[in-house]
Amino acid sequence: MFPLFGGGSGEYARGLMTALAARGHAVAITCPDARTFTGSVVVYPFDLPVRAVFNSHPELPDAVRFPDLDTGRLVLLQEVLEDALDRAIDAFRPDVVHVHHASVLAWAAQRRCSAKGVPYVVTAHGTDLLTAEADARFVAPTLAALSKAELVTVVSDHTRRRLLQVLGPTIPESRTATIPGAVDPERFSPTGPVDLAAAHLRRPGSRVVLFCGRLSRLKGCDRLVDAARDIDAEVVVLGDGPERAELMRRAGGNDRVHFVGYVREPLLQQFYRRADVQVVPTVADEAFGLVCVEAMASGTPVVATAVGGIPEIVVDGDSGLLVEPGDAAAIAGAVNHLLDRPMLRRRMGRRARRLVEERFTWDVIAATFTRALEQF
Repeated sequence: MFPLFGGGSGEYARGLMTALAARGHAVAITCPDARTFTGSVVVYPFDLPVRAVFNSHPELPDAVRFPDLDTGRLVLLQEVLEDALDRAIDAFRPDVVHVHHASVLAWAAQRRCSAKGVPYVVTAHGTDLLTAEADARFVAPTLAALSKAELVTVVSDHTRRRLLQVLGPTIPESRTATIPGAVDPERFSPTGPVDLAAAHLRRPGSRVVLFCGRLSRLKGCDRLVDAARDIDAEVVVLGDGPERAELMRRAGGNDRVHFVGYVREPLLQQFYRRADVQVVPTVADEAFGLVCVEAMASGTPVVATAVGGIPEIVVDGDSGLLVEPGDAAAIAGAVNHLLDRPMLRRRMGRRARRLVEERFTWDVIAATFTRALEQF
């Protein structure tokens, strides 16, 4: 129900479906995004009467949060999603439907897939579970939808535990599987140009510490802004969101902190490649942490908080360093430790890249997903 670009679940759907198509499967996506992309994936776009998000989305700055939807608009949204799913099933005639988010679209799948005799699987991305915790309206229909799904996948073991905690024992653990997100290792790589990124730096030859993500309270960018006072490098902040003005005020006259805003490819990849260290200072239950994988694929070591699913990606002392959430001093210490040790930094970058190639490419994930589907 989100665009295929700019957000974690959209990137997941686009990456996985492209990889499945490359492996010879016939694949289609129905979503509120008419943009096409590389590969043989068919796209069935539809329009929504209201744009809603779990937290925020960079391409949907005016969207309403799901808990803020009144019941009438929530019902209308479900009806539109059911109609869109109906049309896509009739046109494509799939063997299985893969639903992203254990939420409204899963409700639609339960009704329409069941009526048409098409099995469906659901992937929980984490933010959907936070919404179910915050709004009781989402619990019962989500439980009903997941109970009818052939398989429920999650993006991390942490999210799997959260799923069973939030939605209870009605979902057998045997029907859940952890299938993490991934990247295209050719799109995100250590080699390639950096001229576009260099042009955005205040000091082209400076060391660069990078943040990439939504500028919301839960992402913890304020801790990095505070840490920047003790970091001898240019701290580049990529992204936008409700906290941007406050973060800029917090940075004050510190010219080490540079707010670039929301960027797209190829500038995004160039910043990952140009950075000496990527910082992921989230203070929330981060379900997966795609920005960690993107940086690691680019050969850039990560300093991240040990929350949610992040420790399942960043191996402390090997592909990056983990710190406690909310600790600006710890962030500054870990970043400086890497900045002052270029050989260690390069070694961690190589190990990070190797870990991505082994575990977090879409080809690897597509093979895992296919094996999971073959079980039913």
